[in-house]
Amino acid sequence: MRWLAHMQIIKEIIKQGGTQILAQFGICTVMCGAVIGLLISSGGLLLLANEGQNKTFLIPALIALAIVVFMYIENKKTCHQKGFSTTGDKMWGVILFMLLSIVISVLFTLYVFIPWWIPNYQGGPLLP
Repeated sequence: MRWLAHMQIIKEIIKQGGTQILAQFGICTVMCGAVIGLLISSGGLLLLANEGQNKTFLIPALIALAIVVFMYIENKKTCHQKGFSTTGDKMWGVILFMLLSIVISVLFTLYVFIPWWIPNYQGGPLLP
């Protein structure tokens, strides 16, 4: 009898999880399509593709990445040395982690993904 109740709970979790996954997939598909459409129509995708080929901002971006990594490590080390972390330390850690994620995402998108996805892009629609 108890296993029947457990099965009902598992079915409900799967049902809700499946719905959430489908909703998230739909939202991401629409948003990514909208962003790509905006980038194509505004010329931003051509600008990003050219940056991926020319690598003008690669060195400054890597320097920014190194600075953020250093600050993140120092924050963690300082909190560990104190033996505790205050709310400000935790907030600073979250901010640095978000900055780290953003810089890594931008570097990957500009210098790896876009050149791989659309090599030698010269503007215009992506699909024939």
